[in-house]
Amino acid sequence: MVSAILGTAIPSSALERVAQAPDRNQVAEVELLTPVFVGQRIPDLRLEGCEVVALRRNNLWVDDIEVAELRRSDVLTLVGAKAAINKVARVFYVAIVSWIA
Repeated sequence: MVSAILGTAIPSSALERVAQAPDRNQVAEVELLTPVFVGQRIPDLRLEGCEVVALRRNNLWVDDIEVAELRRSDVLTLVGAKAAINKVARVFYVAIVSWIA
């Protein structure tokens, strides 16, 4: 799917991980709604069964997601099992903005 969209363009490492995700995995965007995680970094989050592959802030993509401190209303792109993403939504009090795949 990703290669069909990009053609010959070289994807980012995060997009490459999405492209290589097993078919059983889902891709979803979640929005941080509470201030609980403000100031934390993505590597500090304890996500089980999914991973963050992209971060969008104010409708702009954040380049270095490993060092960016999270802010309220950030949108994270998650890849993982649907059940794991739903668990993240419950535990972390985030809203699933959209299911991408």
